[in-house]
Amino acid sequence: MRNFLEAFRRFAAPPSWDASFTPMILGFTCAFTIGGAKLTPSCLWWMFAAFIAIALVETGKHALNEIMDFRSGDDCLVDAEHRTPFSGGKKVLPQGLITETQAFGIAVVTMGIACVVGIAIAFWLNWIILPIGIVGMGVAVLYNAPQTRLIYRGWGEPCIFIAYGPVCAMGAYYMFAEAFSWIPLLVSFSLGLLIVNVLIINEFPDYEADKAAGKRNWIVRLGKYDGLRLYALLYVLHFVPYIVLMFVTKSPLWVLTFATLPMFLDVMRNYKRNMDNVPAAMRSNADTITIHMRSGLLADAVVLMLWLMTL
Repeated sequence: MRNFLEAFRRFAAPPSWDASFTPMILGFTCAFTIGGAKLTPSCLWWMFAAFIAIALVETGKHALNEIMDFRSGDDCLVDAEHRTPFSGGKKVLPQGLITETQAFGIAVVTMGIACVVGIAIAFWLNWIILPIGIVGMGVAVLYNAPQTRLIYRGWGEPCIFIAYGPVCAMGAYYMFAEAFSWIPLLVSFSLGLLIVNVLIINEFPDYEADKAAGKRNWIVRLGKYDGLRLYALLYVLHFVPYIVLMFVTKSPLWVLTFATLPMFLDVMRNYKRNMDNVPAAMRSNADTITIHMRSGLLADAVVLMLWLMTL
C-alpha cells in the first residue's frame, strides 16, 4: 500500500498542475470580469470541482505516459546523470513501485471521475463545456494511447498546445460566460505556446533516451541546437496575441506581459552554455515553468485592470 500511495503521489504531483491551472484561472478571470458573469458561492464550488477534475485528468495522463515510456524502454534508458525533477518520467514503473495494471487502473479511475464531474458541469451550467471537454479528454488519451502514441510521432507538442491553450482557457470561460470573447482566446494561444516550450525544454535531458526509444518528439527530430532556436521562436511568437490585443482593446497595458523577457534571456544564456550539462541547465527548466505561470498571472492582471477601468 505504501508503494501504491507513493506512485499515486508522483502521478498527482501538484507542480504539474501549472500547465492546466494557469489557463483555467485566466478563463475564470475573464468570465467574471469582461464576460459579465456574477460570482456566487455556487460558482466557487463549481470552480473547485473543475480544478479537481483537471487535476484528476493530469494524474491519469501521467499514469498512461508512464506505461508507454516504460514499455518503449524510454524511462529505463535515462541514466542518473540525465534524470531531473522535470523529465525522465515519474520513475514509478522502473523502480517497481506498482505494476502496469495498477498504473492503468489509476488512469481509468481518475479519468473516469473527471468525466463524471465534466458531465455534471455541462448539465448544470453550460452544455458547451461538453464538446470542449471531449476534445480535452480525447487529446489526453490519444497523447499516450498505444494505437496512436502521438507523443512518439511528433504530434505531442501540438496536442499540448491545444489542450493547455484554448481547451483549458475557453472551457473555464464558457462555464460561466454566455458570450464569446477574443481576449481569453488570444491569451490562450499565447499560454499554449509557452506550455509547449515547457515540454520542449524538458525534452533536452531525455534527448539520447528518447532517440534510442524511437520517441520522435520535436527535439529528437530537430536536434538540440535547432530545438533551442525553436524554443526562442515560440517565446517570441507568444507575444503576437498580446500585440493584437493592444489594438483590439485599444490599451497599452498588455505590454506588462513582456515582463518575463529577462528570465527568458537568462534561460537562453544558460542553455547555450550548459546544453549537455544537465545539472547546470536544470534551473532553466524550472524558469520556463515560471515564465508560463507569470505570463498567465500578468494577463490576469491586465484583464482585471481593463475591467476596473470600465466601472
